[in-house]
Amino acid sequence: MGTTVQPVNKPAEPAGLTMDQGVSELSKWLSDTEESPSGAERAQEKPTTDPAADEARRKRDEGDSEAEAAKKLEALDGEADDEELAPEEEEEAPLEDEEEELPPPKMVRVPKGEDGSEWELVPEQEAKNRYLLRQQHTKATQQLAEDRRAAAAEKEEAAKVREDYAGAVAQLHEALKAQAPKEPDWNLLRDNDPDLFARTWAAHQLQQRGIAEAAAERDRAVVEVNKDRAVKMQEYMQGERRSLLEKIPTWADAAVQKEEFPKILAYLKDSEGFTDDELNSFASHKVIVAARKAYLYDQMQKNKPVTKNLIRQKQAAVKTVEPGPAASSRRTVSRDQRTFNELKRTGDARAGAKLIESLI
Repeated sequence: MGTTVQPVNKPAEPAGLTMDQGVSELSKWLSDTEESPSGAERAQEKPTTDPAADEARRKRDEGDSEAEAAKKLEALDGEADDEELAPEEEEEAPLEDEEEELPPPKMVRVPKGEDGSEWELVPEQEAKNRYLLRQQHTKATQQLAEDRRAAAAEKEEAAKVREDYAGAVAQLHEALKAQAPKEPDWNLLRDNDPDLFARTWAAHQLQQRGIAEAAAERDRAVVEVNKDRAVKMQEYMQGERRSLLEKIPTWADAAVQKEEFPKILAYLKDSEGFTDDELNSFASHKVIVAARKAYLYDQMQKNKPVTKNLIRQKQAAVKTVEPGPAASSRRTVSRDQRTFNELKRTGDARAGAKLIESLI
């Protein structure tokens, strides 16, 4: 900031002062002010009558003012830097508090695994996140199932529309054929009445063209209906395939299914009298599951004499064994007897297999 220069009242120019006298007075004044007087002394300086001298003095005052303003600005900047450094030193202190250990999170017990039969302890926040994730997954799954049902309903409705259209076109074709008059003897009609022949022949051609177009549209609609039925049958068979593997999990192994299925078909054909056409018409998994149960039961019944002989041999061997702990022998006989009684009562193939396994 510059120093304010107080205005100086310029005295009236003395009367009768010559040019040489004025220059002499200015030189004397400049020699008296070479020691750079202070602001107060400058305010008391007498003005001169020379404009050039006044201008030089003004520039000198402005230069001094700018230098003083720069010094003051540097002093203010130093004070501001000191003030800015002080809060930073104070802000470093709370960092020590932040390094303190946080308390352990609250633990909660949540189900573990797909079936939820096991439990585990996890932090409460993680349990909340799992719950929200499970809710989102359930909602997305339900929405997907709803979309599939809606798409299946639309697909079914479109297939029904195509089937109804095919039926309507077939009826139209039959109606056009029924309305067509019996064809006359065209040669005789042409010889007897050429004009009538021309009119009748033109009407006949137009009617035949309509019948042919209806037949072509009927065939096209039938093709579309057959496509819909083929897709529907394929989806049905895929669903039955999944249901069949749920009922007979061992058939997930292609080798096991390839071994058992032909035996079941041969059993139904030889023992139950099914024809090849009837066997090829099996589509429901329920029929195949029932046929397999019947086949396994029949095989178990055939193996009963062998099982009884093995039991007798086992019982005889138990009676002739070396003396040992009586309680152990009684437990062995009692366990085999219970298994045999269960086999007689239920005819379960698993009981028979268990008994054979204990005899081997």
